[in-house]
Amino acid sequence: MLRRRDIPALLLPLIAISCKRAARTDPESTTDWETTRPDEAGFRTAELQKLFADIHAGQFPNTHAVLIERDGRLVCEQYFAGS
Repeated sequence: MLRRRDIPALLLPLIAISCKRAARTDPESTTDWETTRPDEAGFRTAELQKLFADIHAGQFPNTHAVLIERDGRLVCEQYFAGS
């Protein structure tokens, strides 16, 4: 039986993959954003996991995207279906 408190643990791989994608440097990219990992930018991974779990659980039903920038660098980029 899946409990609500288990959801962040299940979403961790998805969050990590998504944030790592934002942290990659792609020489063919047309973006001007420098990127960094959330932990390198001083973000607590557990808090990001909770935020994304809450969005997936419907706490923020009309969320389409979360983009986090710090000191001119893209830290994390995650998209959602929204309503």
